[in-house]
Amino acid sequence: MAASQLILEDTFEVKELDPEGRKFDLVSRVVLRSERREMDCILDVNTDVYPIELPCTLTMAWARTVDLEGRPSPDYFDKALCSGGKRSLMDHYEYVIHGRVYKVDTLDQQMKTVVYISFGGMLQKLVGMQAHLQCVCMCLRMRSVCVCVSVCVCVCVCVCVCV
Repeated sequence: MAASQLILEDTFEVKELDPEGRKFDLVSRVVLRSERREMDCILDVNTDVYPIELPCTLTMAWARTVDLEGRPSPDYFDKALCSGGKRSLMDHYEYVIHGRVYKVDTLDQQMKTVVYISFGGMLQKLVGMQAHLQCVCMCLRMRSVCVCVSVCVCVCVCVCVCV
């Protein structure tokens, strides 16, 4: 993957699983914290497909596209990306979901930005300093997003922005 596709990358420690109790049998709400950039994240994960247990560390990256050459990703499901027909960023991860950024808020008094993403009912909320999320917000506005997850020694999560 070209380095220019990455918008933001950081490592998050899983702080809690299902803090308000498990609402669905196959989905866990994961609460994460990044110490380096002081960002908080809540991410819904299909734990039937991709189990997460404490303690755990996730590396989350936002990229402009899943295409390795930087071409915009389609707004529809392309089976060739999953069947090995086309190489993509998803080849580097084990868990991929696709959705839409539906809201970006600014908390003026705290100088923080909140980004909300929906993956067909599963949600992600990212809260961080405006300076750290400025580029993400410019690229994310109301566009489709992919989250890709993989395990090495730690878990890697990649949010791919289709601009």
